[in-house]
Amino acid sequence: MTSLQFISNIGAPATVLLVVALLMVLARPDRDTGGDGAYAVYLSAASLAALYMLLVMTAAGIQAIAEHFARGRANGFNNVSITSFDLFFGDNSNATIGATAAAIVVAAIVYGFHTRRRRELRTVEGHEASGVARVGRAYLGSVCFAMVTILLESAILIGGSAIAFIDTSNDRSRDIAAGTLIGYGLVALVAFLIFRSHFWAFRGTPGDNIGEATGAGDR
Repeated sequence: MTSLQFISNIGAPATVLLVVALLMVLARPDRDTGGDGAYAVYLSAASLAALYMLLVMTAAGIQAIAEHFARGRANGFNNVSITSFDLFFGDNSNATIGATAAAIVVAAIVYGFHTRRRRELRTVEGHEASGVARVGRAYLGSVCFAMVTILLESAILIGGSAIAFIDTSNDRSRDIAAGTLIGYGLVALVAFLIFRSHFWAFRGTPGDNIGEATGAGDR
């Protein structure tokens, strides 16, 4: 496993998981008088995991499509892609595309379901002093941190792909690099917008239209 694969598959998700766990502990959901603190933690963690997976799998899907077209190039297969799906599917780009598409669909369904439950729970609890509200603020902070990790990861992959794209000696490598640039460039943009809306909601800035429009303030 290369260093980029380690960061993508293990390092970043593990760091996000640790930070989420810490923020949820600090929110003290056990002190919720309504008894919904643990339930709120589950909904928040599931929503964040699904959102993280949705963004990463979207970039991976675009990479897989680029890999599929790159296999038709005549310059051979000597250069190794910086994608990590060769660990699971080898040279089968069709399997990679299918797997990422399935992951995107499942992540979208999971995110939609748990986000709806979070909104319903927030409506029931309401007041800011409740455990649900504290967990909600921890969720906003967790989302912000997760988006920062995605932005950093995207910057690493985009930088490496830009160098590969400039190299004109191998068309296949350029196709793969182009897929990475498009995929992680798009994900980086979305991650920034999500970070921006959730950050202002986390700060509790009054009259924040961005947070209201995106539902980022739902706790």
